[in-house]
Amino acid sequence: MRKLFPIALMMLSPALHGSNAYDTSINTEESIIRQLYSDLKDCPNLSDSIHTLENIADLTDVSSRTDVLDDIYGLSLKSGDYAKACDVLRKQANINSRNDSILLSLLDRTLQLPKSADTRETETFIRMARTTRKLLYGTPVDKQARLNELLERLTMQPPEDLYDKIFLLHAICAYVSDSSQGELLSKYMDAFGQLVDKLPENSYSIRNVYNIQASLAYTENEEPEKAVEADKRLLASIDSLEAMYRREGRIYRDFDAHRFVIYTRILSNYESLSDSEIEEYYSKAKRIASTNKRAGATYKLSPQSEIYYAMHKKDYPKALALLKSCIDNEYQKPKRRLLLRLMTEAAKETGDQEALLKASTDYNDILEEYLDKKYQERYKELEVIYNIHEIKEEFAQLQIDKQELENSLQRKIIIIICLSCLFMAAFIAILLYLNKKSRRLAKTLSESNAALKVESENLRRLRSESNRSRDQALKANSLKSDFIKNMSREVNVPLQAITEYSGLIVDCADSSHKQYLERFCRMVELNSELLSTMVNDMLSLADLESSSSAIVVNRKAVNLYDLCNMAVDTTKHRVSSGVVMCFNPDGQPDLSLYTDPQRVQQILINLLLNAAKFTSEGSIVLMPKLSDDKSHISFIVEDTGIGIPAERKDLIFERFYKLNSESQGAGLGLTISRMLASLLGGTLDLDTSYEKGARFVLTIPVTDNN
Repeated sequence: MRKLFPIALMMLSPALHGSNAYDTSINTEESIIRQLYSDLKDCPNLSDSIHTLENIADLTDVSSRTDVLDDIYGLSLKSGDYAKACDVLRKQANINSRNDSILLSLLDRTLQLPKSADTRETETFIRMARTTRKLLYGTPVDKQARLNELLERLTMQPPEDLYDKIFLLHAICAYVSDSSQGELLSKYMDAFGQLVDKLPENSYSIRNVYNIQASLAYTENEEPEKAVEADKRLLASIDSLEAMYRREGRIYRDFDAHRFVIYTRILSNYESLSDSEIEEYYSKAKRIASTNKRAGATYKLSPQSEIYYAMHKKDYPKALALLKSCIDNEYQKPKRRLLLRLMTEAAKETGDQEALLKASTDYNDILEEYLDKKYQERYKELEVIYNIHEIKEEFAQLQIDKQELENSLQRKIIIIICLSCLFMAAFIAILLYLNKKSRRLAKTLSESNAALKVESENLRRLRSESNRSRDQALKANSLKSDFIKNMSREVNVPLQAITEYSGLIVDCADSSHKQYLERFCRMVELNSELLSTMVNDMLSLADLESSSSAIVVNRKAVNLYDLCNMAVDTTKHRVSSGVVMCFNPDGQPDLSLYTDPQRVQQILINLLLNAAKFTSEGSIVLMPKLSDDKSHISFIVEDTGIGIPAERKDLIFERFYKLNSESQGAGLGLTISRMLASLLGGTLDLDTSYEKGARFVLTIPVTDNN
């Protein structure tokens, strides 16, 4: 029976495809499928959709099942259920076991999934399916060459990974089974089984591959006890799968048709079963044949379970009648040799000479063919054993060569060690010389250390003096800051008085002198304002630099447009004649910012005043710009003034630095503005790409990032 393994893979449906079970008294299969598709539209989540599609797949015939499985696979990936995705890939591999291009595609999908025990099982299962396909369509020469290659790998380079070992043993068993039966196949099947026992309990697909193959191989090899044991394990696996599907609500998943096949196969080994086992499996097979359509159809074509039961009970007339009715059926061809033997025995016991003659003649013919095949298989088995022996001899020779190489390597190591010892002796001599030299150096070092101690003492004295100088400088700086604060506050009061009284003088003058006095009053107010700005800048700088206090940031919600308009209105009167200062929203939405409006206005007013100071014609524009992620707002102040050279980009933010030494101000505005921007969690920079004048960009968060 040279096609055991292809048959075994095609019989994997007990593990991967349930039968279609439904109550015809309630509804038909087609109406149930229609109802399930209707329910699918109302499924609230991916899990329910997958469950409904699985029920549809259980009811759908093989030709239409692939599309449903593709839908389940897609939903499984969306939901992250990779175990379910692997289960679908194994089902697809079983359906398309003869199409190598589809198997390759399924294998590629498996390798793209996250690594897990499920993906390793699925990968191995698909590789096993490809082995079976190659076996079906390969030439005898290719098969023999492949078998030799597999045996050589098993002997000389056995894999470490469990799944790789299983794949290798499966391939060897498949190719050995194709060429021979006997001790060699039994040996490798036993080794295959030992590896399968190490798999996780839920590795149903690979276990069922092994159990089906083992049952067929051991039966053909006339080892009934092992064959029955393999079928029992297969039944236990089916029971476990069915229980799992019932827990999942898979009510259309039915394995009875497959159980019927297994029960019948077990009964074919009735001579190795006890009476109670015969009764158990016969009653189960009979019950399924009466309730399951597929099993019933199989029973009508081939009542093998009845034949085996009758032979066990020695009911030879019944057995002979059943055998006569089905012995020439094409469906019985795989079991024809066994059935002819049973028919010969039954005819002999009943005295039916005609049946005995026909059965004996046919049995002798098929037995002669079987023995000839066995001879050929034994010859091939011996040939394989001879090849294995050659591989082992080659491996042994390689081991000898390896040992000789290791011995040669050891000799080289000994030589190297000897040379190393000589080198070490020379090295020690050099060390002794260096040690003597180091003693002389040590003496010199001790003298140097004494000198260093003196230098160290001098350094400590200098450090102490430096610390005192630093403390004095810090104290002086603190006194300077306090002085600036006090002076700034003291100067502000008379400045305000000068401004107010100058306005009062104008109001009290008669109309003939009022025109001149108003001009003088504006000059007084302007210079007072300039002096007040310088004083305030000094006060702000002192506060920002003070180590004893910090400027408090009072954040609150403020309107973007109001903030900009107020800054423009506050400074608009300072622009030269012919210069336009304006706020341009530039299409930006009116936002509510959460920041300190006083500090933002202080920065904007500084920037606008700077622009007014250096712009004699043209325009000064304040524009807001919201960042793409809407987390920051930029205030852009650009003018058409004299501009700022790019090389002075960073210098202008240093304290007391002025582009023009004769210009108004103390050179603190930009320094204070950048420090305030940093305090607000933002930045202030000069845009050197702008060439029509100067452009400053203040960027702050829209909300409080803290």
